[in-house]
Amino acid sequence: MQKDALKQILDMKMKKKRSLLFDHDSAILQELSSTLTQLSHQRLICYMHHIIKDMLNEYDLSFYQVPIKLAIEQNWLWATNEIKMGEAKKEILKLHQLAKTATQFDAYLLHGIAQGLSVTHTKKHAMGLFYYELSGLYYANKDVDIITSKIICYQQATKHIDCPNTTWATFIKG
Repeated sequence: MQKDALKQILDMKMKKKRSLLFDHDSAILQELSSTLTQLSHQRLICYMHHIIKDMLNEYDLSFYQVPIKLAIEQNWLWATNEIKMGEAKKEILKLHQLAKTATQFDAYLLHGIAQGLSVTHTKKHAMGLFYYELSGLYYANKDVDIITSKIICYQQATKHIDCPNTTWATFIKG
């Protein structure tokens, strides 16, 4: 997709006051979406944990460090069958709650992290992380180049997924 066309689409969505500028119809995300649907549930969980770790290194979310780390830890324990869904879900929902009082950009990131962790429940949540992070980035910067380079990073990260040899919860397939 050409830069000018993407900018025009995003600016139009902003003008309409859409909170999410990206969704399942976003042409620029179709290749990534297709790639992610081909990953096993286990590899998708590992990939999302990698992307979230990258987000925590890239953005200053230190104010939310404790609840984010707890949500990540609880999510991993759930994925590896050490705790039940309810315990992890509670921590993921806390991130959505925190987003209600956060700055606009931090709110997008918190919602995105919560969506990324939710892939443990269902793979369908995977793209939510990207919808939120990219929307937040565009609202903050109005720069299409940032968006396209971020998508390239997401795509490249699918080629280097480190997934530990662990015991997974029975609902998570290889």
